[in-house]
Amino acid sequence: MNAGEEQSEEQQESGEVDMLARQAQVGGGHDGAQNVPGEPVIPDLLADAELKGIMAQFNPMASKDITLIEKGVENFFLFHQAHYALTREDQLAHLGAAELDLLADRRALVRFQFLQVHEDTGQLVLRRVLIRPASLKGEQVGKVRRACIRGSAMAVAEFVFRRDRELRQMQEEGELAAWVSKRFMQSGGESEEINPRNKADLKHLLAGLPNLSIESLLTEETGLDDDLLAPTLAILRRPSAEILAELQLIGGGPSEGAVTALSLRGNLPFLIELGRDFHLIQPAAGDLIQLSDSKVEEQKAETEWIYMLFVQLARQLLMHLLPSEETGWIQPRGYTQDKQYLEELQKHPSFEHGEDWEGAGLFLEAYQKLMKHVRSVRKVRREYLIDLMTQDSINKLNMQFEPVYFSPSRFELPDAAIENYIKKSDLYKAVLERMEADPEVLSYKEQREATGPAGTYFIYRANMPRAFIDNKGRRSFLHLFCKQNDMPRGIYDLLRAVDDSSAPRKLVDEQIGLSKAIREWEDEIEKERLKQERRKLGFFGRLLAFLRSLFGGNESPTRRSDDVPSVQRKPREKKARKTGVIAGPRERQEVIPGRVQKAIDYVDRNFRGIIWLDEVLSALGTVRYNENQIGDMLFYDKENRYIEVKALLAIRRVFLYRSREQDEAWIQSTIDYLENVTPQREEHRELAHHLRQTLRELK
Repeated sequence: MNAGEEQSEEQQESGEVDMLARQAQVGGGHDGAQNVPGEPVIPDLLADAELKGIMAQFNPMASKDITLIEKGVENFFLFHQAHYALTREDQLAHLGAAELDLLADRRALVRFQFLQVHEDTGQLVLRRVLIRPASLKGEQVGKVRRACIRGSAMAVAEFVFRRDRELRQMQEEGELAAWVSKRFMQSGGESEEINPRNKADLKHLLAGLPNLSIESLLTEETGLDDDLLAPTLAILRRPSAEILAELQLIGGGPSEGAVTALSLRGNLPFLIELGRDFHLIQPAAGDLIQLSDSKVEEQKAETEWIYMLFVQLARQLLMHLLPSEETGWIQPRGYTQDKQYLEELQKHPSFEHGEDWEGAGLFLEAYQKLMKHVRSVRKVRREYLIDLMTQDSINKLNMQFEPVYFSPSRFELPDAAIENYIKKSDLYKAVLERMEADPEVLSYKEQREATGPAGTYFIYRANMPRAFIDNKGRRSFLHLFCKQNDMPRGIYDLLRAVDDSSAPRKLVDEQIGLSKAIREWEDEIEKERLKQERRKLGFFGRLLAFLRSLFGGNESPTRRSDDVPSVQRKPREKKARKTGVIAGPRERQEVIPGRVQKAIDYVDRNFRGIIWLDEVLSALGTVRYNENQIGDMLFYDKENRYIEVKALLAIRRVFLYRSREQDEAWIQSTIDYLENVTPQREEHRELAHHLRQTLRELK
């Protein structure tokens, strides 16, 4: 097979798996295992006074459930928009389904859902939650809904990560084709034999196409509503890198399984769209081809088996649609005629638009898109092979403290079968480009005037200091090496100011060694320069210089190396913006004791960046300090990390981290939290007002 061939191996006639010759079974077993698009504008919720009128007809204890719902929204904002902190319907003690329906109809609260992966079973479960922010703002209800949708997208990605492992195991055991067929071949009875040559059974198969979709999987497994399904899939239709950026907004960040599932699909969309409500899961690149024990192993993905099923189904449809005398061209086996089948089916408007074949239009649309996907799978395998070879080449740089040379003549393929996907010369160029683009790797193109392709030197950026220390004879080369990698000062750009008390000992020793090596190298350069100058003088010139030195004459002044940076003045700091905060004068500085610092950090974590002095004192649990002493420590902090909000001096003293003063996202999320704290106190309102003013100034 040549690298440029369009037809893939699975499209050859030999070894065809009959995907339509399976018994009907119910289910397959293994599937049991920025702004969100399409979000509506949410109006503000019913005020407390009007809510009391509705609550009068319920159990008097039902008000406790309302408080619990509001507390859930408060915790949602407290834990950085964590959807799992919301109050679930099954946590209520007094409000039942009928009461919740009434409250939702009157806009006293909002009912919503999110998907979650069960820790023990790994299955997707649906959590029904209730939303009523203390602020009653519809805008904040929208934020909660969007967080639930993001959380659901993360849960689906994590579920797919677990599902990938199951499919991989089935593929290794040779059971994946049978499992795909079993999912599709469903009929009324568990043991009823489906005959694809029977028109009635064929119609049933055609109508059952949606059983293969992720929409069917999610609705059958969890019973989620469309107002959660549609926006969740809208996120998952994006390229995986964009999905990951969206999931970073979740409180606590995305789960490890979700991140892995997304990264394995690179820049490809997470879902393959075959129709408006028909999506398949994009196969992971690592499940398409592997480089194991220096051998290339190609494997068929779930989507490729589904495509084989489509081709076989198209063949049977044509056998029913065409007169027997016109079916002679149809091959009984193989996939080389897949495109011809599609074109022939499209010629029969009675098939696509007639009432006799339910699902025919969806079949043709999905067939065409799936054909395009299968053609592109070969490119995905090719790209993944390049990634594997690139990673293998980069791994050769580990623990190498001198540049490693790469050239076309030294580039070897672990398996000659790789050239079935990409030529060796093209692979070398692609690997070289990706290595040069890696920010952790430094590269230096060989300057060669002789004929033949030049090679390239590579070394890890982190290994360059040690390389400069160990390789005395190549220090000038390593200096130029650095200059060619966005380090205008060469090796000097790798010098770092380190603190002996906090920096790792290994880093301190390395920097000391690098400084010493640079001084030695500079001395060698200067010695060589003086030698060259003396050679230019000739014998009599050197004799004259010797006599001058005997009678007080001076040697030529030592020149500073062009690469040694001159002393630079520190740029004048810009005048700080006037804010409603107080910072301590620099003439007095205090080092905060370790125990007090731990208490400050504890309060900072528990109150999402708001440092209440009384809470710090409570966390310390000692009479050794009072509130004024703690305030002075923060005010005169030697590292100048904290600022005090003077608007709250007479109410409740509070400090904030200086670094967050310019963080618009943190300020806005903190405002949302303060507006939903229950019970609402004066200090919450004043701090929210101060932060709103700060946000306006920043904008």
